[in-house]
Amino acid sequence: MSEQVNQRTEKPRPPTAPATTAVEPAQAPETVAWVAPSAARILGKRHPRIDGPAKVTGAAKYASDIVLPGMLHARVMRSPYAAARIASDADVDTSAAEKLPGVKAVIKLVGSGGKTIRYAGEEIAAVAAVSPEAADEAVRAIKVKYELRPFVVNEDKAANPAAPRVRGDMPNVDKRGGGDPTERGDVDAAFAKADAIHEGEYLAQTRLHCCLETHGSTVKWDGDMITAWISTQNVHGCRNQLARVEGAKGARVICHHMGGGFGSKFSIGSEGTIAARLSKLSGRPVKLMLTREDEQNQNYRGPGLRATVKLGVAKDGTLLASEVRTSNFGGTARAGTPLDTGYYIIEPEARRSFAEVVYTNTG
Repeated sequence: MSEQVNQRTEKPRPPTAPATTAVEPAQAPETVAWVAPSAARILGKRHPRIDGPAKVTGAAKYASDIVLPGMLHARVMRSPYAAARIASDADVDTSAAEKLPGVKAVIKLVGSGGKTIRYAGEEIAAVAAVSPEAADEAVRAIKVKYELRPFVVNEDKAANPAAPRVRGDMPNVDKRGGGDPTERGDVDAAFAKADAIHEGEYLAQTRLHCCLETHGSTVKWDGDMITAWISTQNVHGCRNQLARVEGAKGARVICHHMGGGFGSKFSIGSEGTIAARLSKLSGRPVKLMLTREDEQNQNYRGPGLRATVKLGVAKDGTLLASEVRTSNFGGTARAGTPLDTGYYIIEPEARRSFAEVVYTNTG
């Protein structure tokens, strides 16, 4: 590959002035004025969307538009329970689904050692059939033996030590840093000299991205190479993830247009891996676009948050001190909670931050 070198000519710099102890008077800031709108190059001008004609005529192809010869449609069978245990893969009976007309591949997403269900919507099995309707019928034919377990879906109730444990390997309240704060400066002294102190509690509920085009992909194999049309914001990252699917030696990902992402489409997700496995098993291309119900239940939400904030300020408006306590509501996931961030514009002279994650039996 040839290398381009960007060259430029610089004017010679004047000799460096000798050091001096004299103090130069402060210069007035340079005045910046807006140009007249008629003289602006971008503001106030028409800028036709390059992709506009393709979208309004229907020529634009999204992952959900892809149709390949011999393509199968996939659906996922999900747990209706927020907390349960499946003892082994033998407790997932797919025999009736496998016998239905049009069904070409069925896989269990439960290992031989069983599976612990932690939220309603967790994947149990998946099918690929000649039509979405046949795949839906096959999902309904799958029978599962569940051992139901207690659950908790409210953050305040989950924080009670007597509440059912969402993750057996840790308490429901996961205090980051062992509960110790991150601290910079003498926070108590800074609050003591503050002229005004403000305290408040702020809540942000769990939020759903609700992309118009749901998450999903169409996957096909050519030998040990995968080609996938994915609704994604991260083409190269998804390629790398697909290349790690069992049996693959490489992958190619295509996304010409995406029907919304909003920060939620950076991974192939479990649906990408499932589509690849079904395609490998059936020997045919497989499309797995999540249904709208799947989209609501899957792990593509932004976690909720509770923050208690204490700020101390001086009369001139200087932010002297802050103390912030955050609880992240990320469902079952071990979502990261920043311990010492959030001061994007104004930095306090001293600050203290506590952070924790509260687990619940939700996606």
